[in-house]
Formats: sequence, structure tokens, C-alpha cells
Amino acid sequence: MSRSIAVKVGLIIVTCVVIQTSYVADFRVAGVIGNIVILIAVAAGVEGGAERGAIVGFAAGLTFDAVLQTPFGLWALVLSVIAYVVGTFQRSVLRAAWWIPVATAVAATLASVILYVLIGQLLGQQFRSANLPMILLVTSVMNGLLSPVMLRAMHWALPQERSPSGLLAR
Repeated sequence: MSRSIAVKVGLIIVTCVVIQTSYVADFRVAGVIGNIVILIAVAAGVEGGAERGAIVGFAAGLTFDAVLQTPFGLWALVLSVIAYVVGTFQRSVLRAAWWIPVATAVAATLASVILYVLIGQLLGQQFRSANLPMILLVTSVMNGLLSPVMLRAMHWALPQERSPSGLLAR
């Protein structure tokens, strides 16, 4: 990634982590806190493809891990995997209709939370499974609603690359 892209992506990551820890953490729906940091990885996968998405997802997860009291690197692992998977499918499917990236954000958010819980339990984290359905609902709905904003921001940060022939390449 070029320096300007790294600066733009870094600005988005830091802004979202600050918003997550300062505002979203205080905004509870049915006792559940949403997670907008997941959206960074999803939008990076959609806009930047699998490799760029995984790099951005890892950086966003690592930044988020730095402010949490959970196993360091857990969010980095989850978000890089999710961004890679989203980026793998983005070329053929995600541009077909306006609602598909929003549905992708919802599905990827569900997958991220479930993957986080599964890997966390393997590492000895304790989760209240009774609250998991509400966490999945609140987080996925919140991220679905906010996904157009994050997709626009990531479109700004990760410009499309052009191949030597002048065609778009990712």
C-alpha cells in the first residue's frame, strides 16, 4: 500500500476505534454493545479485495485489541479472515445490486461475532451464551445500517488500482 492509502486507512481505523470505545460502548440496545470495527474489515474486503482487505482487517483488529482486555490478537485474526473471505467473493457477487454489500455486512458481522466467540472459547474466554442471540441481532442490524457510510469511507481510502493495460485490477 502506498503511504497516502496507509494514512487514509489509519485515519479510518483510529476514528472508528475512538468512536467505538467512546460512544458506541455507551450506547446499549437491550444491554448489548454494537461493534462498528467489524465494518472496517468488511468494507475493506468489498472495496480492496481479499489481500488488501485482510491487511486492513488485521490492522483494525490489532488496534481494537490494543484497547480491549481480551486475548491480544483475537480481533486481528477474526477480522483479517472475515475481510479475506468477503474480498474473495466481492468481484463476482457484491456489485450486482445496491443491497448486496449491506446484506454482506450483516452476514459478515454475524460470522465475525460467531468466529470471535468460537476462537475465544478455544483460548479460554468465558462468554454468556444466553446473550449471544441478542449480540448477533444488535451488532448485525447496527452494522447493516452503518455499512453504506463505511463503504463510502473505504472507497475513498482504497482507490481502485489500474493495470498497465488501463483496465481496473484489484
